[in-house]
Amino acid sequence: MGIERYQTKKNIKSVTHPFFGKGEVLGERWNGQELLVHFRIGITVWIPVSRLSIDRKREIRTPVVKRPPRIGDYGKRKILEAFKLGIVPHRSVLDFTYGREEEVEKINNALLRAGKNGGGCMIVEGEYGAGKTHFLDYIYLCALNAGFAVSKASLDPFDVTPYKPRRVYRELTSSFLYRNGKEKGFRDFVSEVIKSDILKDNRFFCPFEDMNTVDEGLWDWIEGEPNPRWWLSKSKKTRRLPLLPSFSTSADNYCYILSSLGWASRKLGKKGLVVLIDEAETLFHLWWKTVAVEKGINLLRGLALTALNRLPDNIEGKIFKDEVIDATVEDLGEIRVIHRGIRSCMTPYIYRKPSGIFLVLAFTPTVASIYRDDILELLERGVGFISLKRLPKSAYDEMFYRLVDIYRASFLKISMTEKKTEELKRILLPFSERGIRTFLKATIDALDIIRHYSDVDLQRLLD
Repeated sequence: MGIERYQTKKNIKSVTHPFFGKGEVLGERWNGQELLVHFRIGITVWIPVSRLSIDRKREIRTPVVKRPPRIGDYGKRKILEAFKLGIVPHRSVLDFTYGREEEVEKINNALLRAGKNGGGCMIVEGEYGAGKTHFLDYIYLCALNAGFAVSKASLDPFDVTPYKPRRVYRELTSSFLYRNGKEKGFRDFVSEVIKSDILKDNRFFCPFEDMNTVDEGLWDWIEGEPNPRWWLSKSKKTRRLPLLPSFSTSADNYCYILSSLGWASRKLGKKGLVVLIDEAETLFHLWWKTVAVEKGINLLRGLALTALNRLPDNIEGKIFKDEVIDATVEDLGEIRVIHRGIRSCMTPYIYRKPSGIFLVLAFTPTVASIYRDDILELLERGVGFISLKRLPKSAYDEMFYRLVDIYRASFLKISMTEKKTEELKRILLPFSERGIRTFLKATIDALDIIRHYSDVDLQRLLD
């Protein structure tokens, strides 16, 4: 016998009772205050709605979303969005560098020498807004295209600061990149090194030799991530791993590892490792703390000497405790470098010669001349120094026309006559006095306004 169903005003088809379970609604009474429910357990009863959970099944119509029409070149649109922030997208740096022909020639020659000699050092100096970070990105891509492995760190006064070598090293490993058919990172490179067996006597890489699979904790350790001693001691495989400390005196360990990577990269057919350090003037914010400054200088000096292959690949100098800076020092005659205080934890700054490192340090000139006295003196006079001067007017002209071309390709409906383009250039060129970043932003903002308001008075455009 079938179940008789009644029409319900609320279009309720199924409900759930905390005791009887799920049921099918057959009817209602008292203006829908009670429902007649046939439960799956076999009973049919009238139950107040307040004791039921109502399962409402509504038809959900998925709205039809039409694909918006494609407007202009999408890739160029992304470039414009970056320009609005006053920056050039990393992958567009090679195509959007103007007025740096002399500097580019210097860096290309320096890369050639570094690939041939197995190391080198370059200092890039420029005022804020001169384009130091942009130029470092240019070097990054040039070096990658030339067959180097590349790594970059941007310093700051609090986290990635020069007197905390492990944090600088951590940034360098996280940005490590090389090409082997395709772009690969730090872990891929270390895996290739382990397979090649070329660092089997290296105290920091030999632990990988006996492991078929490397767990995440071991990767964190070699990448410079904080790893507690108890983790290293928890298994036989990791118990004898050397500690990678956060001490300000541990620059020797990290220079040793970086030189190992540079040396190994040459053995694997690369030209070496390019290390880029941006915002190196961060050191000067620590002037109030003499010890921190000295230990920060030691890291930069150690990296420079390692890149120039002017340090021995063994500890051969006199070791003594310098009470002034509270650190263990190795005296190498004209040069003194800081080591960790425990003899068994000390390493030379260089694993093997040549180190294979090409170091680029980017500074903003400040009142303090610490880096000039302690680092620049290591370089040969007139070699290894690039000063980024203000771009000539011709560079801004070329940049402006390129921006207009990119904008036209991105927004096909913009109306820019030759007369209007020249008038806009005349209005915008004074912004070049405020730097490249301001000029980029002003140009894109002006073109945006023209696109939306074609009859705008250009003279009052950016007032």
